[in-house]
Amino acid sequence: MSKQSFVGEYNKLSRNIELEQTADGHYLVSIDGTSHEIDARRFEGGTWSLIIDGLSYDVELEVAGKNESEGQYVALVRGSVMEFSVQDERKNRLRFQDSIGSREGPQIVKAPMPGKIVKILVEEGQEIAENEPIIIIEAMKMENELRAVKDGVISKIMVSEGDTVEGNSKLITIT
Repeated sequence: MSKQSFVGEYNKLSRNIELEQTADGHYLVSIDGTSHEIDARRFEGGTWSLIIDGLSYDVELEVAGKNESEGQYVALVRGSVMEFSVQDERKNRLRFQDSIGSREGPQIVKAPMPGKIVKILVEEGQEIAENEPIIIIEAMKMENELRAVKDGVISKIMVSEGDTVEGNSKLITIT
């Protein structure tokens, strides 16, 4: 199985998750760069038995949205209820770009996830066209090109090349 990339959110904190199945059927899961070996077994009714780094957990897992493709879940772990979401990394990027909102008024381009600013393709005062590339951010070992959501002028650049940013950090304002 090839490595899969996801974005998980719990308590309004986003985490980058990479999942890879090992030859012995276990999983190697990396959360924000910290790796864990997991043996996961699913039983009837949504119960999971997990052994994470040698520690055993019984987890009751339910889909919280209308269907599993929404990526919303509720889990009961050791008496605690946890609500979280897990999205395919590429779908998460597309959802973020679609959620930018109205194209009227100033637009603030934000980082779709934690990453590093690789290249800023515009300068303050520069006129740009809708869908024009404006900045490249590296996240989860992939370069992501963010584009202008409307015609306008770059009024403020809030980051520099090489900066590390959190998800939802303000990058560029377009007026």
